[in-house]
Amino acid sequence: MRSSIKQLFLALAIAVATIVCVTYKFGNTRATSVLNNQENTIDQVYLHSNLTTTTTPNVLQIQPLVRLSLEESISEDMKRCSLAMGISPNVLEQNKHNIASIAKKAAVSLETFWEIVPKPKDYLSDYKNPCWYSNVTISTNVSKFLKAKFPAYHNNTIPQSDVLWLHKELFETQTQGNQTLQCLPYFLLPGVLKSGTTTLHSALSQHPQIMKPENKEPQWWYKLPVSPPASKKYMEVFVARYLSAYLSPSSKINSRKDGSSLITYDASQTMMVNVHDSGFHINHEDYCAFPAVISRVLPQAKIIVLMRDPVPRAYSHYLYLSNKWPLEKKRDPALYFEKHIQKAVNKFQQCVRNISIYECVNKVRTDYKELSVWLGSGVYYIHIQKWMQFWPKEQFILLKTEEMVLQPVSTLRKITDFFSLDPFSEKTAVSAMTARKNVNKSNHKQMLPSTKKLLQSFYQPFNKKLEELFGINWKYVYDH
Repeated sequence: MRSSIKQLFLALAIAVATIVCVTYKFGNTRATSVLNNQENTIDQVYLHSNLTTTTTPNVLQIQPLVRLSLEESISEDMKRCSLAMGISPNVLEQNKHNIASIAKKAAVSLETFWEIVPKPKDYLSDYKNPCWYSNVTISTNVSKFLKAKFPAYHNNTIPQSDVLWLHKELFETQTQGNQTLQCLPYFLLPGVLKSGTTTLHSALSQHPQIMKPENKEPQWWYKLPVSPPASKKYMEVFVARYLSAYLSPSSKINSRKDGSSLITYDASQTMMVNVHDSGFHINHEDYCAFPAVISRVLPQAKIIVLMRDPVPRAYSHYLYLSNKWPLEKKRDPALYFEKHIQKAVNKFQQCVRNISIYECVNKVRTDYKELSVWLGSGVYYIHIQKWMQFWPKEQFILLKTEEMVLQPVSTLRKITDFFSLDPFSEKTAVSAMTARKNVNKSNHKQMLPSTKKLLQSFYQPFNKKLEELFGINWKYVYDH
C-alpha cells in the first residue's frame, strides 16, 4: 500500500514538473519568437535584454521592449562604432553632446530623405538595383542646371536664392499621374585617392550590365550628417540633386528589357576617407556618422575597396596636389615630401601616446597645412574596420591595385562574380584596364630611399593587421 501511494505521489510530481517545464519552455519560445519577428525597420530599432526570472517560482518576467528614435539609434551606432575603433568610454562621455548633435542632424536629414525616397523595405523586389516608382519628376532642365552651376559653388552647396525656384520645378510641377523609375546605387566604390578607383570606374562602366552615373563622384553622402539643411525645402532640393546624378542610369534600367538585372553605383571617395576641405570640423564621431547614415538607406549595398600600397600612394597623392606647391616643393619635391612626412609621422607618434589610433588617423589626416593627409589615408585597416561596423563582411570585396594592374582579367572576374553579372570578355577586360595606363604619369623626382623606409616602417603594423583579417598585405623588403 505504502509503495502504491509512493508511486502515485512520484507520478504526480513528474506530471507537475513536466507541465511547469513545458509552460516555461513554451513561454521562452514564444517570447523569443515575438522578439525575432519584430520588424527591425530602419527608423524603429528595438533593444531587448536577456530574459530574466524573478525570485517568485515559475514566473517568467520579460523586460519591456525599448523603442529608440531614429536620432537615438544613430547616436548608439556612432558610440558602438567609436568603441570598436578603440575610442575610450571616457572620450565618448566627454563628446556626448557632439555625438547627440550630429545624430540629430543625421536624423533630420534621413527623415527628409525618406519623404522623397522610400525606405529599403519598399524598393522594388524584382529589380537588382534599389529602385522605385515616383510621382516626382526631375526635369532635364533642372538636371542641366545642377550640372552646370554646382561646380561654381564651394562644396556643391545650393545657394538659398535658387532653392525656391528649384523646389517649384522639382516638386510642384504637375506630373499628370506619370510615374518615373528612380534608382539609387547598387554598389559603392569609396576607395582612396590615387589608388586606381578612376581606372576601375572606367573599366566597370564598360560592362553592359553596369550603368554609369552622370557623375562618377557625386560627393554627396558625407555632407548629410554634419551639414543640416537651412530649411526643409533646401533639404528636399539637396536630395533631388543626388537623384539627378542617377537620371541617366535609371532611364536605361527602365527602358531595357533586361533592366531588372542592371545596376549602377557611387564612386565618391569621400564616403570612406574625406580628403576635401569641407568647411567644418571633422572628428571621429562624424566619421562614424557617415556609414551610419548610408547603411540605413543602402543596407544591401555591395562595397568594393581598392587599396594601393600605401607608400607609393602617399607620394603619388602628394605629387597630385601640385597646385598647392610652394616654391621649395617645386625645386625639390622629393626632399620637400620627406621633410613634411617626417613631421607628420612624429606628430602621429606623439598623438597615439595620448589618444586612440583611430582618432589620430583622422586628426592627423585633417591637418592639411602640414600635408598629413597623405599619411592617414593609407591606414586602410582603420577605415575598413569602421565601415564593417555597418555592413557584414560578405558585402565587401577587397582588392589590391597592384593585382588589378597585373591581372586585369581575373580581377574583373572577381568583381562580376561578386555582383552575379556576366563576365567581361578577356579582350574587353584588358583594354578597359590599360586605357588609363599612361594617365597621370609623372616626370618628377622619385621618392628618396630614406623616405620609403620611413613610410614602410610606419605602415607595416597596419598592413600586418590588414593581412590577419583580410589576407591583404604588401611585403616590404628592407635594405640594410
